[in-house]
Amino acid sequence: MTRRRPQPGSPPPKACWPSTSSACPIYRSGGVSIVRLTSAGTTQGFGVTTQPMDVQVAPVEATEITQVLHATRVAMVYDTSTYTAGIAGRLRDLLTTAGHPPVAFQPITEGQGDFSGVISAVAASHPDLVYIAAYGADAGQIARLASQSNVGGGCLVDLAAQGPDFVGAATVPVAQRCLNSGVPPAQQFAGASQYVTNYTSAFHATPGTWGTFTYDSMKLLAQAVTEARGWSEAAVQSRLDHIVNYQGITGAITIEPKTGNRANSPVVILDVNASGNYLINRVWAQTAGFPLPTVTSP
Repeated sequence: MTRRRPQPGSPPPKACWPSTSSACPIYRSGGVSIVRLTSAGTTQGFGVTTQPMDVQVAPVEATEITQVLHATRVAMVYDTSTYTAGIAGRLRDLLTTAGHPPVAFQPITEGQGDFSGVISAVAASHPDLVYIAAYGADAGQIARLASQSNVGGGCLVDLAAQGPDFVGAATVPVAQRCLNSGVPPAQQFAGASQYVTNYTSAFHATPGTWGTFTYDSMKLLAQAVTEARGWSEAAVQSRLDHIVNYQGITGAITIEPKTGNRANSPVVILDVNASGNYLINRVWAQTAGFPLPTVTSP
């Protein structure tokens, strides 16, 4: 791509991160094109995203709970942060509509530390499944405490927790007993093999959970700017809004113009293996028709 200077009066595009999602309206009112790296429904309509949104994740979780696990007494624990509270609310509504409202709906705050009261309330509800929508170490600690307290039932963890912090706090044996909603690890995206090779060679580390989506986001932005021949907000945003079947390393990407969301976003069900790595649940993949790479994942 030939690099061009921003046109006068046309600020370059910005990325709205989960921690700065409140800035999205400011960027839009300032005439800035937006590529958002968010999953909260409150950011719909503010630019485009390659990531799954909570409105796309919740139905996958509800299907797993009701049609695969056949759980009818779900105890829900959720962080009150924007995304996790949003996904918990959407899932609660779906379960209620299915005829099985949650038997517990316990809020926590990020970094709370002491979850003993929450665990006691969950245990008292006699669940057949504990659902956790929280981040990293908090989610891991809750899963571990629930296991140590013999709360009972299975464990399903929302994609907010996906990563080594969850596994480390839960411990590998506990993490292995949980199913997870999430996105495929880079190694399990059929089109990301060269990205993984290049990343590992450059940084001597395994790519993180969201690196593939960030990579595709930047490629989409570069393509839109190139086609628009500059940084004009209207021209760039129009091209971003009308992306159809772009072949990214996270799969084919089509943007829904009204919301900026990615159609058919790759939300999957994951296991954790004995090495603490996330792997797509093969039974789920076969049922959903999700393509898996032929190479063995770590």
